[in-house]
Amino acid sequence: MMLWQYLLLFVIVIAAFPIGVLLAKSCKEELKAGKPAFIAILIISFAALFYALASKLDTKSKLITATSLLFLAIIAAVPLSTKEIKRRKRSN
Repeated sequence: MMLWQYLLLFVIVIAAFPIGVLLAKSCKEELKAGKPAFIAILIISFAALFYALASKLDTKSKLITATSLLFLAIIAAVPLSTKEIKRRKRSN
């Protein structure tokens, strides 16, 4: 793969953070009811990520698959973590 392709994959993964924050801000009610779903998405994404990295795919396919699964995992983790950070700030 060329350098610009690696940079694009990096930008995609980094873009997951603001998307996760936007999701957390815009869907507060759904986060309360959907917390188990977010946790399930997170666990499944990491399990699939490890499986994809251990599989016999070629390097390019592994990288694209890993980027996609990491993107999903970050989007699921950020709303859960921002809610926890807000809870800690209120208790102090």
